Amino acid sequence: MPSIILSHQAPAIFIKTAWPKWFDGAALCIAATAPDFELVLYRLARYFMDSDNPWHWGISHSLVGVVVYVIPVTLAGTFLFSRWIGPWCASLAVGKGRVASWLIYFGVDQWSLFKKKQYTLRWFFVASYSAVVGAATHLILDIFTHKDIHLLFPFRSVGMPDFLKTRVTDLGMFDIGIFQYELYLDVARIFWLIISLVTAGVSLWGLRYIKKNHLIEQWYSNDIV
Repeated sequence: MPSIILSHQAPAIFIKTAWPKWFDGAALCIAATAPDFELVLYRLARYFMDSDNPWHWGISHSLVGVVVYVIPVTLAGTFLFSRWIGPWCASLAVGKGRVASWLIYFGVDQWSLFKKKQYTLRWFFVASYSAVVGAATHLILDIFTHKDIHLLFPFRSVGMPDFLKTRVTDLGMFDIGIFQYELYLDVARIFWLIISLVTAGVSLWGLRYIKKNHLIEQWYSNDIV
């Protein structure tokens, strides 16, 4: 998978910028991340159940999961982000410190405007299909960097091409607290690194474009979610 922060949001930011009237930007970005929320639960649960249990990358990375998992998580996440998290981030973009300067440069200071979001029936409809589109971008990117994706869960998984599994180096297992990682480099991970860097750059460019052109202000002044 590309990195959860910035990388998976690249298609979402592009879609919102290209068709602002038709999509909820927060819902797109949260849905583009939502399938990987399962990863946190998996890292914890593996210490209380069989480590080979195949449920990871199960329903959250499937077509069924988009409906029963991603949409509810996205709707709740969009409300929480717009009402509290986004404005809190905006409150950090004050003063003349380096952190504040970077946050202002990428438009985080404008996230306080998310509090103006109106949770109407139209918003529910737009945010719901925005969640589907955001999740779809996540699954498409993951096909090339996951060994298996249970896209048709619970019936079958979709495996990556064998050449992507070719290992370049293997350094064994590595523990950090309760988390355990297998340190190896294969073609898929190299591909992951390239995709993550490129899409993260695209996301940062998109955030700067939105800030430079005052798009968030325009969207909310024109009642565009």
